[in-house]
Amino acid sequence: MKKAIALVSGGIDSPLAAKMMSKDYEIIAMHSVLYPFYCKGSFETTVSIMKKLGFKKNIFFPFGPILSKIAKRERLYRCVLCKKVMLRAAEMIAEKEGVEAIVTGESLAQKASQTLKNMAATSHGIKLPILRPLLALDKTEIIELAKKNDIYFEHHTGCCTITPDMPVTKADMKLAEDIYEELELDNEIRKQIKKMIVTDKLDNSILKKLI
Repeated sequence: MKKAIALVSGGIDSPLAAKMMSKDYEIIAMHSVLYPFYCKGSFETTVSIMKKLGFKKNIFFPFGPILSKIAKRERLYRCVLCKKVMLRAAEMIAEKEGVEAIVTGESLAQKASQTLKNMAATSHGIKLPILRPLLALDKTEIIELAKKNDIYFEHHTGCCTITPDMPVTKADMKLAEDIYEELELDNEIRKQIKKMIVTDKLDNSILKKLI
């Protein structure tokens, strides 16, 4: 079976997208660990959701150091750069895992990073296909599908504590690329890939091993 790497958070959307695409792909779940920029209980909720998904291979990518670097330089473009790094990290990991596609839970205009302009900026330069099975669905439809697929949790969480109050919604692709290059984020991703945890055993102790 073909492989895909799915970006999975503690929210509703990305776990559902991963579950839906598991019908056609062997899914490797990748969670970007935002610590220390997490809301309380976020990691534990994500682990519970990933257990529910039941994928054989799960990747925990230490994202906090990269996010810290982005936050020191940029405010308006934080969300765009954050998603851009996640996709680029997934692509780099995909090369090692023989993966053919990246799966995301993006739903058009639901978040600042999910406007058409911002999705164009975040995915620019990514060579692998990006599969977005929820793109045209609204939140009510997504919740209904999550319940049907038995992966709905009453308490979801996907919050980031340094999300700007007014993030850019119409990103300039070139500016996003320029900031990305200025911060040498590809090099930062490579550093964190060396520290990531790949496992089939899911428990909350993983966080302690990453920080």
